[in-house]
Amino acid sequence: MFSSSRLEEISIPIATHSAYHKRKLRVATIGAGFSGLILAHKIQHEQPELQEFIEHVIFETNDDIGGTWKVNTYPGVQCDVPAHLYAFPFDPNPSWSKFYADGDEILEYMQRIADKWNLKRDIQFNSRVVGLEWLETDGKWRMRVRQNDAEEREELFDVLVSAQGFLSQWKWPSIPGLNSFNGHKVHSASWDHDYDYSHKRIGVIGNGSSGIQILPQMAKLKGTTVVSFQRGATWITQSLGEVLAGNSGNPDSENQDMNGAQSPNGNVGVDMAEVSESDEEIGSNFNPRYTKADKRKFGEKEKHRQYRKMLQQGMNKGFRIFKKGSQQNANSTKVTIARMRAALNENDELCAKLIPDWTLGCRRLTPGEGYLESFLLPTVTLETSPIIEITETGISTASQNHELDVIVCATGFDVSHVPHYPVIGRNGTTLAEKWGVEPESYLSVACPEFPNYFIFTGPNATVGHGTLITSMTWTADYILRWVRKIAAEDIHSVAPRQDVTDEFVRYGDEIHKGLTWTGGCKSWYKNHRVDGRVTATWAGSALLYREVITAELRAEDFEIRYRSRNRWKGILGNGFTALEERAERADAEGKGEVVDLAFYL
Repeated sequence: MFSSSRLEEISIPIATHSAYHKRKLRVATIGAGFSGLILAHKIQHEQPELQEFIEHVIFETNDDIGGTWKVNTYPGVQCDVPAHLYAFPFDPNPSWSKFYADGDEILEYMQRIADKWNLKRDIQFNSRVVGLEWLETDGKWRMRVRQNDAEEREELFDVLVSAQGFLSQWKWPSIPGLNSFNGHKVHSASWDHDYDYSHKRIGVIGNGSSGIQILPQMAKLKGTTVVSFQRGATWITQSLGEVLAGNSGNPDSENQDMNGAQSPNGNVGVDMAEVSESDEEIGSNFNPRYTKADKRKFGEKEKHRQYRKMLQQGMNKGFRIFKKGSQQNANSTKVTIARMRAALNENDELCAKLIPDWTLGCRRLTPGEGYLESFLLPTVTLETSPIIEITETGISTASQNHELDVIVCATGFDVSHVPHYPVIGRNGTTLAEKWGVEPESYLSVACPEFPNYFIFTGPNATVGHGTLITSMTWTADYILRWVRKIAAEDIHSVAPRQDVTDEFVRYGDEIHKGLTWTGGCKSWYKNHRVDGRVTATWAGSALLYREVITAELRAEDFEIRYRSRNRWKGILGNGFTALEERAERADAEGKGEVVDLAFYL
């Protein structure tokens, strides 16, 4: 039995609306890259009924869509995921020119799809978010935003979606004397295309994905000499496109993939290796070009689906590589070492410096066209001694001074997951404080003490395996299921419980102990540390993420607060369903029995 005061508290007048009446919600999405556009498409097209109660606004810092593909324009920029998988699931591209798409082709595709589906409709461009604060009394987020460098304005939103991505904030390396250099300094994520890099002495700092792609481009310029500064080796893996081109896309080929397993080529052959003189450009073996015949085949939706399915089958099967001690990892290591040695012309000195001694898969597996081969050129030098400082004229390492005209910093991004603006949650908790030591999330999509705040590719997302774009679709559906629930049940706020999140993170850490990402390498998966927990990648396969994120909402994992003193107000309403009210209106208008109230029989 409860007290009289409790009885008075929960005794409220009944609602004037029907059960599960959806209240209007303002939803803000920050970022107009792939994830923001996927969410927009779901609201506008896949689930158009959402527009009856959702006002959606997308805030984009830049003057157009594209996210990382608008910002990263350095020479050689390319996606290392097969192009036919790196696409909007609702409108995949049958006309990719090459197996791995260049950055400008990806951006052009994104622009074309955004225009086709009118996905820019709700975007405010040149709009930089400068602050977020949760207002507990109102159950809303107060956003401070600055558009076109004008004065700040404030807007209120019921739900916030962070679609900024995990590689959106680039940073200069922390090297003494960086600002003293008198030559040309450039970061891979802010490339200067007006500068002439030919006939220059160029230093490239870093050997992550961007450094691996930039180095061969600098080496091939006329009159350049290039020094690659790197603290350790990295695995350069075989191109999947090279494997399939070697098979000529033959579904009956006996060739094996890099895992030592049969390549699951499905039942659609492609002619990537058979380029005729009529084609505009012959692709390399590493990154074969699709022919006009291929594109005609892919123009048939079912054949295109089968080809994409074949690629995805291989990607999902490839997760076995990331299991420590697995036969697949051993086979892949053997194949990769042999390939790297061959690319380095069996040069023992270069092999010793460029082939890692840590577990394959500890860092992101990176195919690098022409990267290893560049070190055989007389104009390219490998420097593995630690950098001591940057001087007015170049870079000093522990072994020597390098005089340079250009320093290219391919040194990556801030992977702390903390936005560059303040995010203040419940009880004044800031996200910078919350994630100051380790970024920890619930399923990579939410964080305790930050109500109605959802994240694409948050901490421990599917960024190391599978296909990121597809997992964004699953995440978008998950977020929208919560939005529906908030609207239909008159919910004030939802936030994952701290104890549940703690358990999720700790159990995930145990899974990670058996995966290669916890190997003995320095990786941005571990926030650029050798030791420490994995903060970037999902603890398991992409298929596991799909199973978890597409299951029924685990509402028991959340602290749910309601706008009414009695939670049943939003659910039970006035005691009638919307269907019954529609039938009553039809009767009053003399339309007769036009509503089926026995639909369940």
